[in-house]
Amino acid sequence: MRKCPNCQIVYQSSKRLHCLYCDTQLIPADLNDALRVREQEFLEGRKNLSVEAMDIKRMRSILDKYFRIRSFTFYYTFCRNQMRFGDKFERFCVEPLTMSFLIKIPWLIINWVDSMVIHLVYQGYCPECQWKHKRLSGAGKHPKEECEYNKEYSVLLKEILNGDFIRNEGNFQKHAFVKAQAGQRSAYLTLCARRTGAEYSMDIAAILISMVLYMIIPIKVGMVLLGKVYEF
Repeated sequence: MRKCPNCQIVYQSSKRLHCLYCDTQLIPADLNDALRVREQEFLEGRKNLSVEAMDIKRMRSILDKYFRIRSFTFYYTFCRNQMRFGDKFERFCVEPLTMSFLIKIPWLIINWVDSMVIHLVYQGYCPECQWKHKRLSGAGKHPKEECEYNKEYSVLLKEILNGDFIRNEGNFQKHAFVKAQAGQRSAYLTLCARRTGAEYSMDIAAILISMVLYMIIPIKVGMVLLGKVYEF
């Protein structure tokens, strides 16, 4: 067992080196440490964490731990929703540009085009759910169903990042079942009941297309250069 000296959370796995929530290096713990730290102390330590202060990479890391999903589509969708939080845009690109785009060139194109569309279309802001919504002018409200979905998504995300999701997942499941019966969207079903087979197929396709482009471009450039040499 290992313990976080900052959050006072005891991890059962001895293989974990850093805290899942604050990234502090863990120290060895024994059974007495686990017994002394009660569940309420765990929760208080987690709730004191600032979700708003987490960067998007840290959020993604924790989501991956819960949902075991590391597909390009899942991460892009999460970045797209996270970008709509608040009344102002914190960045231009939906997904922050990293070296990973070198192996997923099609997503780079989608990222740039979609980013321009979002900045043009999502100019409305709802103070109730605190999300941006589609509107070419800054005033007005968005549909109630969309507002409810946004609020559920925000609550669910905070539960996951604060660590309370493990205890409260049953409540989200019941709420999602009621929404599904009523034909409404549920943020829980979007995140937890997603079929990832198609997503991984898209990931493979994006990587293959990128590889093909890397092969075609040098060949094309080489042919042009050879043509100029022969002309000379």
